[in-house]
Amino acid sequence: MEKELKDIRAYHLKVIEDKLIELITHKSRILTVQSEEVGDFKKNFDEFKPLTQVIQKTTRECLSEFQSKLDEADRQAIQQFHQQQDQLEYHASRLNQQQNQIQQIQELFEQQTKQRLQIAEMQKAKERMLIELQQIKEELEQKKFLKQQLMNNFKLSQQQQIQLQQELKDTEHQKRYWNNLLQEAKGNIRVYCRIRPNSQEDMLLLNGECTLVLRVPERFLKSTNCQKESSFNFEHIFSQEADQQEIYNELSDLVQNVVDGHNVCIFAYGQTGSGKTYTMQGDDHNKGVIPRAVEQIFKERLGMLELGWQTNIRVGFQEIYNEQSRDLITNQKCDEVKLLDVKDIYEVAEHFNTAKKNRQVAETLSNEVSSRSHFIFQLNLQGHMGDKQINSTLNLIDLAGSERANVAKTEGDRFTETKAINKSLSALGDVFNALYTKQQHVPFRNSKLTFSLYKYMEGSSKTLMMKIFNKHLQVLDLLKKQNLVKLRNELQILYKCYYFYCSFHHLHFNNNLTIYASTYERKEWDLNKYFSGEDLTFSLNGNEEQFEILELLKPLDGTQIDLSNVTLIDINSMKSRGFKSNQKAILIKNESTYQIRYPSINNIYFETDQPCSFVRVIQNDVILLADGRKFWIAKQQNQYQIDSVILNIDVQDGKILVISKNNVQMYYYDGTLHDFNIVINQTVLKTLMPFANKSFEIIDAQLAIQNQIVLLDKSFGVIILESIALDQFSLIHHHNYTYYSTYYSMSVMFEDLSYLIMVTAIQNSFFLLSKYQIETFYWMSQVDLSHFRVQALRVNREQKYYSLYNSTYISIYYLLNMVRVYSKSFETPVLLDFNYLLSNLYLVSEKTQQNYYVSSAMLIMKPFTQPSGEFQRLQVIGTEETQCALTLNYIIYDYLDNNLYQKSNVKNQLNPFVNYPTYPQVSIFKELGVTGSNINANIQLNDQSIKLKLGYLEDLNINGIIWPDNMVFVSIFYSGSFTYYVIQVQNLKATLYQCREFIISQQLQCQKVQEFNPNRELDHDSFQWIEKEVVIFGYISKFRHTIEMFQLKQSIVSKLFVISTSLKDENSLISSFYLTEQLIYVVLEKKGEIYIYQLNDKGYIYTITQSDVEPYQLNPKFVRVDKKQNLIIIANQDSLFAGFLYDRFQVIYYQSFPECRQIEVSLTSYSFFVALHFGHQQELREYSIKKRQVSFMKKIPLFHYILQTPLQMMSSIDQIVIRAYTPVLQQTVLLVYQPDANLRESLITHIPLGNYIKDTIIIGITKVYQYGLLIHASSKFGIKNQLVYRNFQAVISSEWNDEYIHKKELLIHYDSIDSPEKIEFKQNVTFLNLMTNIVAIVSNESLVVNQAAMKIQNEWFKGQIIQYQVECQQCQDQILLTQKIDLIQSLEYYSTLLDECKLDHDSFVFMTANQLIFLNSAHYVKHPTFYFSFDPQFTPNNVWCKADTILITGQTNTYQGFVQMVKFQDKQYQMIGEPFYIKLNSQLIQLDILDDGNFIILDAFQIIGGYMYSTSKICAYHYEFTPPQSVSYTYTQCVDERKFRDFYASSFITYKINNKYRVFLSDLQQGLFIQDFHYIDGSIKCITPDDAFYRVSLRQPIEQMMGLNIDDEVRYLKVIQYGDPQNNFQIFKMILLTNSIVHLSLVLYFEDDVYQKLFINEMIQRYSDFDIYYKASLEKDYLALAYQAKYYTICIYKLGQIEQPTLMIGGVEITQSQPNQFFSLHSDENGQTLLQLNKENKKLNLYVVEEQATLSFLGNATEQPITLTAINQLTQASIILNVQMTTINPTNLYWILLTILFCVLFFLGLLALIVYYKHKGSKNQLQSQNKRKKGDAYCLHNQ
Repeated sequence: MEKELKDIRAYHLKVIEDKLIELITHKSRILTVQSEEVGDFKKNFDEFKPLTQVIQKTTRECLSEFQSKLDEADRQAIQQFHQQQDQLEYHASRLNQQQNQIQQIQELFEQQTKQRLQIAEMQKAKERMLIELQQIKEELEQKKFLKQQLMNNFKLSQQQQIQLQQELKDTEHQKRYWNNLLQEAKGNIRVYCRIRPNSQEDMLLLNGECTLVLRVPERFLKSTNCQKESSFNFEHIFSQEADQQEIYNELSDLVQNVVDGHNVCIFAYGQTGSGKTYTMQGDDHNKGVIPRAVEQIFKERLGMLELGWQTNIRVGFQEIYNEQSRDLITNQKCDEVKLLDVKDIYEVAEHFNTAKKNRQVAETLSNEVSSRSHFIFQLNLQGHMGDKQINSTLNLIDLAGSERANVAKTEGDRFTETKAINKSLSALGDVFNALYTKQQHVPFRNSKLTFSLYKYMEGSSKTLMMKIFNKHLQVLDLLKKQNLVKLRNELQILYKCYYFYCSFHHLHFNNNLTIYASTYERKEWDLNKYFSGEDLTFSLNGNEEQFEILELLKPLDGTQIDLSNVTLIDINSMKSRGFKSNQKAILIKNESTYQIRYPSINNIYFETDQPCSFVRVIQNDVILLADGRKFWIAKQQNQYQIDSVILNIDVQDGKILVISKNNVQMYYYDGTLHDFNIVINQTVLKTLMPFANKSFEIIDAQLAIQNQIVLLDKSFGVIILESIALDQFSLIHHHNYTYYSTYYSMSVMFEDLSYLIMVTAIQNSFFLLSKYQIETFYWMSQVDLSHFRVQALRVNREQKYYSLYNSTYISIYYLLNMVRVYSKSFETPVLLDFNYLLSNLYLVSEKTQQNYYVSSAMLIMKPFTQPSGEFQRLQVIGTEETQCALTLNYIIYDYLDNNLYQKSNVKNQLNPFVNYPTYPQVSIFKELGVTGSNINANIQLNDQSIKLKLGYLEDLNINGIIWPDNMVFVSIFYSGSFTYYVIQVQNLKATLYQCREFIISQQLQCQKVQEFNPNRELDHDSFQWIEKEVVIFGYISKFRHTIEMFQLKQSIVSKLFVISTSLKDENSLISSFYLTEQLIYVVLEKKGEIYIYQLNDKGYIYTITQSDVEPYQLNPKFVRVDKKQNLIIIANQDSLFAGFLYDRFQVIYYQSFPECRQIEVSLTSYSFFVALHFGHQQELREYSIKKRQVSFMKKIPLFHYILQTPLQMMSSIDQIVIRAYTPVLQQTVLLVYQPDANLRESLITHIPLGNYIKDTIIIGITKVYQYGLLIHASSKFGIKNQLVYRNFQAVISSEWNDEYIHKKELLIHYDSIDSPEKIEFKQNVTFLNLMTNIVAIVSNESLVVNQAAMKIQNEWFKGQIIQYQVECQQCQDQILLTQKIDLIQSLEYYSTLLDECKLDHDSFVFMTANQLIFLNSAHYVKHPTFYFSFDPQFTPNNVWCKADTILITGQTNTYQGFVQMVKFQDKQYQMIGEPFYIKLNSQLIQLDILDDGNFIILDAFQIIGGYMYSTSKICAYHYEFTPPQSVSYTYTQCVDERKFRDFYASSFITYKINNKYRVFLSDLQQGLFIQDFHYIDGSIKCITPDDAFYRVSLRQPIEQMMGLNIDDEVRYLKVIQYGDPQNNFQIFKMILLTNSIVHLSLVLYFEDDVYQKLFINEMIQRYSDFDIYYKASLEKDYLALAYQAKYYTICIYKLGQIEQPTLMIGGVEITQSQPNQFFSLHSDENGQTLLQLNKENKKLNLYVVEEQATLSFLGNATEQPITLTAINQLTQASIILNVQMTTINPTNLYWILLTILFCVLFFLGLLALIVYYKHKGSKNQLQSQNKRKKGDAYCLHNQ
């Protein structure tokens, strides 16, 4: 190559040299010729030299004479100049004198003018001040009067309050007395019964409300002396459905009795394990009697304090164990427990937790954790108020579990305990019997238990025994009640049989689940749905080979290194959002040396003698160390000192946050550590939080996203700051929720684009916070949170956990329900490191170092090899505090065997349903249980008027894209609010379109955004999309050595960067690439490598090479990445890998597919599909990727489908679309699958494409919001754009019918591809037609047309007609149809049109964000455009006009309103003054400009669904305009909820009446409000509201006119002015719009300006299923309203018609509803009604409005059938006209005859001209012949 270049260079040099030589030769020739010419010229010059001398002499003489004359002229001119100069100086001095005099006079005049203006302004100011002073005086007088009234009322209220307090005290005393009598009436001694659920067999039966029946099974009767049935009576029995709240509701009256001053004892009695402790104490989710009673007493205490009581509460905790009493707080033996003073329930909870830990429990055969002592909780309430005192005690006793020694098989100490327990329980029964029978001697001394409680059970004390049973209940016949005296003997008989039965059964949980499984699929169950608890372990009972259990903590990689001789100090792993590494830095101390083990525990990275307390990984090979007040980077010398001891360090993406005792400092690392003096200290925090009343004490801080920092203050809680500059911060939010303000620990859990904050605080409080609010609060009673740190763990969006840990303990909780799923204690200190985003933890102990994955426990059923026709049983046993079992009954079958699907004669299994034709989406298969691929069925309907529609929508209408015939590639992407198309054609140019979806109208509106040229044909592996705040896309360019990346933001495409490989290396060709939110994966197939880059900055991360996958072969075709778990799937041609990227790529799964020719992979949330083509066969498989592992789930049968090659498969929103061919239909179809489903439900549907497409079909797929999948399929046969609904179902609909209701019985036959038997069922269907006025008329009329144009009769087409169409085969171009509302002009602007207003009769103002456009009624320019600009804080929204005044209103960035005036002066529009701020409660929705500088505004909340969510306010303002540029505003009184409580006004109209304004407002609830405004006085033109205020209800007039009761949900939305007032302003007419029933034309009558009555003049029909769009316009008798049904539509009414309902004359369809869309009616100078409409934000359309459409005939049509079709919202109506033209207009005949005559004359003239020229030619020919003859004769004569 170099030699060739040298030769070319030499050749070029030689050519250039030859050219130069030729040029030099030519130049020398030219010089020679020029020298010869010069010689000749000199020779000629010498010849003329004498003549030249004569001429020179003569010239000199002439010059001399001329010079003398010139000097004389100069002298005279200079003399004249001096004379004129003197004159000018004289006149100039005079002029200066005069100018000075004029200037002095002008200054004097200006001073006088300013003085006059100042005097006038001072006079006006004086007048205003006098008025204001007068108003202030009046207000002061009113305030003095009000103050005096308030003082009098206050004194009176004080007296009444004292009297009421005394009455309340007397009432409270009476309440206590009567409550005690009520409790004594119920009985001082009571026995209740509670039944515990979840038992094995039904032994206990509930008979009535108070009788319990014991039924003993037959197999136990022989071995016991029990009767088969025995009954027992109680005061109350709680069934097994009763919860803790229901129990306490029955006991709360007894607790109230303690507050009233009486002693109460409540016992929980039952066998061990029956649920006594649960009843008394409860758990974290269901509180028991003790905590609920404490809460009630403290709540009642607050009420006592308000009444003047002084109270004190003390509590004690006592245990009686083996007849010895022990104080559970001091844990010492005592005769009498010491009571402790408590202030709140939290102190009680702390003491209660201490007492629980000290209580005696032990394991017996009956119960693993059996209470071996009696637990007594005492609460003493003392109080006094004056001479009244109370001293009462509440005793809540959790008795020891009763059991028989021979049943529980107790020995030794357990046997002694059992004897003591049974003795005390027997003594308690004796005491109950004695108290109930009122014996003189009560044996309290027989037991330590009864003796301790004797003073609380005597006298008026109340005692209740809660008996707890442990068996299911059923209802039997009612038995007779027995006396309570027999209770003791009956209970002994009951427990004799009960203990014997329970000794055979220990499982407390049993749930049966029946599963139908297939030999082809794998099933997974989340065991957390069935089991929850601490230290949960699982085991299988039966068939362990085919089932697998994944535990809560799955161990990953680990090592076993002995660290017993070293001290573990700290551990840390690198935290970077773009790259998550498992590199760990572990800090240990070995004697006096500190070691850093990095990147793994096997490698010593650095050693130092300097003490270290913290280790942090900044980035690869950069380790930060810290101790005391200093920190440094390992292997570097520089140290950084701070002012106090370091508490913690957080590192993320190069930012280093150092938390010390006094402040928080931030540093940056980019290869060098930078200190920019960024400090968050007391001064910064005091500035941001001035309300803080004490110093800050930051105990932790963490870096968050978007430059935010989360601080945890010990007292003030969570403080979220944002860095707005290098050393400036702003406060985002402050969380503080605890009463005593003590916080412990904090952790941040990062979501996709946000984060959650977990905080622990005093009182064992756990908070889950988002940025601005609290998400969850939980009170944890089992642990002391002050001893633990909290750490977030995140598996994915659904599975989130948190951990509480310290150096010797760890526990893990499920965040959703706060259930503890794991806990473990360690004998020696350990180190724990938690992964940044994923749910991983790394544990370092002295012996082992293990990495764990935290997730839900899973039961996995593997695919079976052989089917089985019988049910099998499997038990999953979970062991925690109790043993629980889940029983699975399953049957394994072969999916290809159809036996399971045989269904015979399925009839009448669906309930009747109502079908609304407006939305005909009614399922016919869902309730029948036919799902999945069964929908692909041959369905026959017996009624042709019923139509079946599958769950996908064909031919979605896409506007704005012209589909080229030569397409080669299509890709679709959805991003929040837009859908994007990329279309490439054969010349390799690609076009990007942006589309907005309108699913209701089944269309997309698209616009072209960008064109680009990749210079190569794209495919789905060479073009990728991703959304990361903005849309990012890229493609592989021409030579396959570069990837070009772009970003799309707000329709603007900009280039990001380019990734390139070496052009010289042919093996560096890029075959495919893949995008995620953080990374780019670039596949180099020939090189066998995959490069990984960061997406944000193109930073290189890693290269996956052959060494990473050893011993397998790496020949990558493409890459797929699961974005939730970052699982990387690499596909070769005949195998695939799956793995994770830590510090290197680690393979976790490999699968080979021998002889596979092509492979395709698509991902869903928790699985991925693999399509395989072997040539002779094909397979479709699904693999699970749950819990960060890959496993085979199932092989999906393809049935008769054949996957077409090359394989094309794509996925979105968990649905898979793959191309296939079906020989049955003989066409190509798209198969849609759903993941993780049963085989018969995997195939959702197939979409037929109409032809067998052998060539490559172009497929695009994306999600569309929540609706489903948008699928594009195109080929040479056509284009399909289809929407597959997310919840697929088949629906039926009926053809339109005139009737309001019609019913049909439908018989459906279908057979599916999965069922060999035909299925049929009957369905009774009711169709309800809400649009009763819409009738589709099809007629065949003969019409004789005798004129060129005819009006179309309205009765031919009923309903809301949008547009007309005319069809005629032979006369299409000769017919013109003018619609009722016909478009005549359309203007398009570059800026969005925001609003319009009418300036005068023929002038309109249209406003954009920065200009006012002035047009007349015909949309011609009336005045030049006025441009304006506001500060960024002001956003204009609306414009209001009157005469020469324009007011622009809008909103500020502080959500206030503003008004800006624009005036017409000096022949132009000018902006006057500055924007005037208006304080708004909601938003300014209407403004009306009045006379004399007044305007009224309505401040209200926008109507949503016919409702307002805040009251309204109408206010009057006055402006004073002083030319040229001054304006001032005055605010007067408002009318709001203070005047009328339910003031919900949504619009208003105004009338000027004499010297006041009458305002009618639409009352949203009743009808109308009427409010008058009057002038304050004659000199000041400000208006203020009258005191009178009327509310007019329309319910009665409407009901009288309609003859029916109207619903309360009617809303009166808008009032419209209709004509001028009549009879001296005493009669008003207006239109009122409603959200249902009809619209109303009202007439209101007044007498002497006082409202008298109202009647409804006209009812304007509206449509019940159309939502009104709240906009309206009225012009003459035409009313334009906007509705919304399937489309947004403007309908125009003709008012004042005789016939009812009012005729709707037409409508204009709006393809979409813009937020600022507006329209209005007006008339032109000829009286023609026009409609102007802001069609699509920037387009302004003008329509002419006619009452009838016009059909015009331009040609001579005879006997031609014409089809006229009118289309409305829901259907179309057609009329077939046979047109025959019988007469011809005479005028037309005249012109036709005249034309024929002209043609005849023309032809005659032409013929005469031809004859003339022909005759002339013959004559000339004869003359020439004669001349020739004469010449010949002359020649002969001469001769």
